[in-house]
Amino acid sequence: MIVLPPSEVTSGSGSDIITTGDKMLFDLKPKEDIKSFFDREEEINDLVDSIEKYPLTMVTGLRRIGKSSLVRTVIKDKRYQSVCLDGRAMYANSGGNIKKADLIQRLQNALSEFSNFEKFKVFLSNVRGISVKDLSLSMNWKEVDLLSLIEKIDKFSEKENNYAVFFFDEAQYLKYYGTKGGNDLLSLFSYMYDNSKFIKIIISGSEIGLLHDFLNVDDYKSPLYGRYIREISLNPFDKSTSISFLEKGFDEIKVKIDRENIRRAVEVLDGIPGYLVEFGNRYAQFKDLDMAIKSTFQGLSGMIEGEIKELERKSPRYVQTLAYISNGINTWSGLKNAFFAKGDTISDSRLYEILKNLEKMTWIKQERTGEKYEIIDNVLKEILKSGDE
Repeated sequence: MIVLPPSEVTSGSGSDIITTGDKMLFDLKPKEDIKSFFDREEEINDLVDSIEKYPLTMVTGLRRIGKSSLVRTVIKDKRYQSVCLDGRAMYANSGGNIKKADLIQRLQNALSEFSNFEKFKVFLSNVRGISVKDLSLSMNWKEVDLLSLIEKIDKFSEKENNYAVFFFDEAQYLKYYGTKGGNDLLSLFSYMYDNSKFIKIIISGSEIGLLHDFLNVDDYKSPLYGRYIREISLNPFDKSTSISFLEKGFDEIKVKIDRENIRRAVEVLDGIPGYLVEFGNRYAQFKDLDMAIKSTFQGLSGMIEGEIKELERKSPRYVQTLAYISNGINTWSGLKNAFFAKGDTISDSRLYEILKNLEKMTWIKQERTGEKYEIIDNVLKEILKSGDE
């Protein structure tokens, strides 16, 4: 496994660690308060507009860029009813094969948290497979009729004159639902799209190409064929915005830091908000730039490790390709020769497939000339380089 080498930076003084109540921008949890969201006014307005106008919205962007925070912020600020389901969590907890029982359990938990549950439970009284006692909701996955449930939620939302938002985070993992590549869920989305006036669907994903492949709206065989999907993309902050983000975050927690140190940190970490938040917390702990950056990379290495392991389970060649590219072996011929030098006689078609899939999973991109590949995430690149030394 590729990890950063151990260092002397392991912990800091407990008195230096800032608590959730002390911060907004540097809160490590997904944002749910619109006041704690930085420089995303356009994306927030676009998402609200899309919910008002369209049945299905797609939110895309790199890992840790704030997709979940954007959606949850809007849901909370507009006081929409919501059903939030994490595709990656369902995939991991089901061992890679998401079954109806997994989906129903998640739905049961989410519906139990409806803010107007006392009113909502009345609408569930005649739905097969669902029983309600006081404020407790129980769903029998073998018997529950999902279409009837969707109809009840839509009617309840219409009565309340408020949208119910179904948010599927990391939705590309839903292709592992059932035995038809997730088509059963796409059929459900299609039904909701065509028939529900007050239910809105939001899907998000960091593996953007795979998410598009899963929805497959251009294929007449897809249940969503021909349906319009509004896509909202979150981009990394530019350098100026990243600096402003850190300055405001440190100001909130009353930690002094030289602007030049902020600039140096941004040069290393790029404009991914999740990485900047991690650095803000580490610097507040250590009050030393080098220690904070080193500790940030250690923390992020642990976060990324699970994603790398998941990629490695698909094929060790994926991780090896990323390692080669991060160390400058970034052309087709260079990669082919590097594999051959290690005794791996990879075919042209297989190397093409690996590179194309890594692009779809938003790990790499081609330079404008089309001759070289590069790691999209600067932090990942440095972690891969450190682990290959």
